[in-house]
Amino acid sequence: MKKRTRLGIIAILPSYYQDEIWRRLAADDDLDVVVVYLSDVGVREDFDDRTLGGKRHWRERIDLDAYENVFVENYGSQDLPGPLFRINPGLYEVLRREQFDVILLPGHSTVSTLGVALYCIATNTPVIYRGEAIPLPESGGVLPKIRRSVDRTLLRKFDSVLYSCTRNRAFFEMHGVARERLALIP
Repeated sequence: MKKRTRLGIIAILPSYYQDEIWRRLAADDDLDVVVVYLSDVGVREDFDDRTLGGKRHWRERIDLDAYENVFVENYGSQDLPGPLFRINPGLYEVLRREQFDVILLPGHSTVSTLGVALYCIATNTPVIYRGEAIPLPESGGVLPKIRRSVDRTLLRKFDSVLYSCTRNRAFFEMHGVARERLALIP
């Protein structure tokens, strides 16, 4: 019997528009999929999303029983700045326990997703990276320069980088991702 590839999908939160993708991947006989959620926002009825104008949840539109998933406690907050939005210390225990063959990573802009990127580099775990970024005018200062340096270093180390549009691809090319590592996704 052929060994199934263990795919760890790091997901910021459950969303109905990704649920179908996770279900289709989990249905593939060659894959053993585990979706690791960094938040339960989207399935909690009490979540008040100010950006969407009130209480929202998509539990009735998401089939969490269709694929293996793990929720990792989030100590971050929507009230904290970007990188502190997701802080999930238990995530690294999940990564060690699950021993994924490859990880699908949705960016590296939070404490947790940056930690996953570094974990994968340290353990030689292949990464399929999916980030939404486009080239913007460069701003001066130390922090933007550090960010560009971190982006360039990390993005070059990922095994595959998925892009959604021409400008998204241009961002990755600007940061040194080799063309053969780039792949268009719908």
